[in-house]
Amino acid sequence: MTEDEAIGILEEQLVSTSGWLAQARRGQTKDATPPAHIYEALSALSDAWADTIFVPKRAVLPMMQVDSSLCEMNEPKFEIPEDLPSELGEL
Repeated sequence: MTEDEAIGILEEQLVSTSGWLAQARRGQTKDATPPAHIYEALSALSDAWADTIFVPKRAVLPMMQVDSSLCEMNEPKFEIPEDLPSELGEL
């Protein structure tokens, strides 16, 4: 899977109003488990971006959806540690 194909899958499934995430939020999916092709796209992007610090702008919105929404759907719920620094200056 190419980088463009992977980003396209994430845009379609996580950002569009007809994608898997929108359907899951409306309770229209069989379960809260994301389809395998979402994970395959994430894996492809992980490989494509392994040696870079920059990602394409069009990948930012879908990646934000992955971070917030999939963590919310996780069982048990992901909790942010209380001792996590709230500002860069605290690192």
